[in-house]
Amino acid sequence: MPWLIASVQTFSSALSEFSGRAPEPVTYTARLLALASLLLVFVLGPTLFMFGLRERTVEQPVFRTLNLKLIVGGAITFSAIGVIVPTAIFQHDSFERLKEAQARQSNRDQMMIEMNKIVWSVVQYRVLPKSMRGGEGSMTGYSIPPKLAESRDGKYKATVEETSVRIQGISSVFSDARIELQISKNGQAVHWEYFGNFLR
Repeated sequence: MPWLIASVQTFSSALSEFSGRAPEPVTYTARLLALASLLLVFVLGPTLFMFGLRERTVEQPVFRTLNLKLIVGGAITFSAIGVIVPTAIFQHDSFERLKEAQARQSNRDQMMIEMNKIVWSVVQYRVLPKSMRGGEGSMTGYSIPPKLAESRDGKYKATVEETSVRIQGISSVFSDARIELQISKNGQAVHWEYFGNFLR
């Protein structure tokens, strides 16, 4: 079957890559086997089945018996269909899961980038004097600048505590996903935590 030949070739290439060796090119023998199996499954099998079905249809009713063409062609054709249909369904489901996982990872990464920008704004606030709208060594009174408080990836809010600031980011893409981090009194981001969809 063509998919078995393709699977063998894929695993062989993957093992070569894993071992640090360059994958070997596909041999002519493997190509011929793949071509022959494709012709067998998608050309010869259906052709034999249709010829056998036609011969059985045009015969007199008393002589209508299953002939060899019908049996062989039907076996090849329906065995291929029995593999192709479930495989196609499985591949579609796998593709959808992979697409969702990639979107989730992209959203989480972008939110982390944006939250690091907020961390930097907290550090700036802490070191700036009050005359420049800073905290003059303290984080008390800090609020997230409007341009950093919301984006297409998430919404952010800050909770100022006595010696730290807690930042919470809620995803705008996945409703039950959020990230929380704590900024220590030294301006370091610590205790990153992930919730909801970001735990998958």
